[in-house]
Amino acid sequence: NGRIVVAGEDGTGAPTTFQFLGGDAPRSRPLGERRAVEYFHAGQRVLVKVDSTYRSIADLDAAGATVCVPDGSTNQENLTAYPDAVAVVRTDISDCLVDLQQGQVEAITGDDTVLAGLAAQDPATKVVGDQFSNEPYGLGVRADRIDFVKFVNSVIEDMRLDGRWAAIYERWLVPSLTD
Repeated sequence: NGRIVVAGEDGTGAPTTFQFLGGDAPRSRPLGERRAVEYFHAGQRVLVKVDSTYRSIADLDAAGATVCVPDGSTNQENLTAYPDAVAVVRTDISDCLVDLQQGQVEAITGDDTVLAGLAAQDPATKVVGDQFSNEPYGLGVRADRIDFVKFVNSVIEDMRLDGRWAAIYERWLVPSLTD
């Protein structure tokens, strides 16, 4: 989910993980990686059909509803905190969207930014509920690229200060992330 692993990129032959824009920041970084400042704070939420009565993960849990989640993801791990929700595990979150569209599941859970993209693809769905996890997004850079980390951090800070980041957020995320 948002990671690129390149064997030998660090010169030793050992796999090196890089974070790219649009993915969640790994909870632990391998040696040889620095992360620029957090550029976005996401959280896990749920996607339901627009006519659904479910408004949160707690509602789904209380009802023993089926919730699709990508296999091996932190989202799958976080869903275990809701033991009455029935996890339907799929290889990819796009498979979950097909399951929701076909009535195989009652909801999808994932990072709200990813769910916002799914909701934009399918206007018959919506993102609901509060965030129930902490998913910082960042850009990982090889540890020896200190100047590049400083550059990325300064660009992100400039965008925050001059309002470009808020404008991007309002334009692309708010429409899909508000109930």
